[in-house]
Amino acid sequence: SHAQGYRSTASGLYSHASGRNATASANSASAIGYNVTADQANSTVVGQWNALNQGGLLFAVGNGEAEDDRSDALQVDTAGNVLAAGRLFAEGSDLLQLVINLQAQVDSMQIQLNLLQGE
Repeated sequence: SHAQGYRSTASGLYSHASGRNATASANSASAIGYNVTADQANSTVVGQWNALNQGGLLFAVGNGEAEDDRSDALQVDTAGNVLAAGRLFAEGSDLLQLVINLQAQVDSMQIQLNLLQGE
């Protein structure tokens, strides 16, 4: 295990902590940033004040503000799920808004089809 920075601790086997008050307490874990804690085996956390005890977590970007206000902007878990706390953009497009707009178009077409079929 290896720790560097101010008050960083790597107590898990084969773990790494870097930054200020970064803690890698789980085995094969990595914590990089400000007051982040990697408490799940084989996980990597970056950023600041990440959420704790997130079972199955592999990767997180912490965006919390304080010890009693921990949160993650992004999480990836062992099942391959990705959780983004904010909006998701691709090439400047808000993907959720794109899905909403497409669903509205499908609904409109279904109404028109029903009318044409005399329903």
